[in-house]
Amino acid sequence: MNDKLINPSMYLMLLLISDFWELKRFPYRWPDEGAPDIMRRDILPSDYALDVRDTPVKNAIFVQVLNKNHPENEWVFELAKTNKWIVGVVGWIDLTEPKVESILKNAAENPLFVGVRHILDFENSEWIGRDDVQNGLKALEKLNLTYDLLLRVE
Repeated sequence: MNDKLINPSMYLMLLLISDFWELKRFPYRWPDEGAPDIMRRDILPSDYALDVRDTPVKNAIFVQVLNKNHPENEWVFELAKTNKWIVGVVGWIDLTEPKVESILKNAAENPLFVGVRHILDFENSEWIGRDDVQNGLKALEKLNLTYDLLLRVE
C-alpha cells in the first residue's frame, strides 16, 4: 500500500478522485463530440469546489487525463499550490522509458505524486504485456507507487 495515501487525518473526511482539464491547454482526445455537453467544457478546481461545497468531501486526488503529456503533471502540481484540497496526483509517466525508475524517483520527490495512470484505450491490446511496460510496472512496485488503469470493455 502507498504510505503517501495513508494519512490518519484523511480517515476523518471523504476523498474524491477528480480530473481537471482546460480544453485549449492540451490536446485532449476526450471529451469529444460524442461526450455529453456538460463534459465538453473546461473543468477546473473552481468547478470542483462548487460541486462539493455542500458535501462532506474535503479533498481530492487528481487522476491523469492525457497519455504522453508530462506538462499536465506540472500543471496540476501548480494548481495544487493554490488549492490545498488537492492532496495527491496520479500523473502520466512513460513506463516504457529505459530510465523509468530514475524518472519515477524524481517525480516522487514531490509529496503530492502518488502514482501513474495510462489510458489503455489508445493502445493495442498487447501493450500492457510488453517487456518495457512490465519493467515500468516493476519500478512502480519497487518504489511503492500506485498504477491506475483506465480501460473500457467493448
